[in-house]
Amino acid sequence: MAIGALVYVAFVLSFLAYSEGYINPPDYGGALLLLAGAWNLLLLIVTVLVIIDAVRKVRAGMTRELVRGLYFTKLAAIPFFVINFLLMAFFALVGTAIFLFGGMVLQAVAVISIGLTYFAMISTSIYGFASVIQLRRERQLETRMAVIYAVLLCIFVADIVAGVLLFRQYRSRERQVVAATASIEE
Repeated sequence: MAIGALVYVAFVLSFLAYSEGYINPPDYGGALLLLAGAWNLLLLIVTVLVIIDAVRKVRAGMTRELVRGLYFTKLAAIPFFVINFLLMAFFALVGTAIFLFGGMVLQAVAVISIGLTYFAMISTSIYGFASVIQLRRERQLETRMAVIYAVLLCIFVADIVAGVLLFRQYRSRERQVVAATASIEE
């Protein structure tokens, strides 16, 4: 996600440099498109690796690692999604404002980027889905709550809330187990 945020920053900086007359589009356009394509390919590869890792952790019953992975992945992705939202909103507004003069290109970029952004958001929810499965197997989540968490993990912003709540719920249960174990030992 940090690489994706840097790609967006590079796009914005190059646009600003172009608008100030410092560079010409042929000087950077191909490199930026290649960078964006490489980032999307990297995101796809990492997503497949995270799916494999999540399945392995569910099979091994590694609930703590799943919940922690969800928590830190969701929080680390916030800067990317904030930058992405601002840039897509800018493209959509400018595209609408200059619709008759090529704005459709900016709107098309915004629509395609929204789809890619949703894929990126879902890729950060993989540990969440695995956590829900594992917590349900351990009977730490009721079916109703598992469904609610799974749905929230598919919705922008709500996915972060779900990740934090799952992490807090697991940590609370973990503390209760430690406290109960300590009281039994006394």
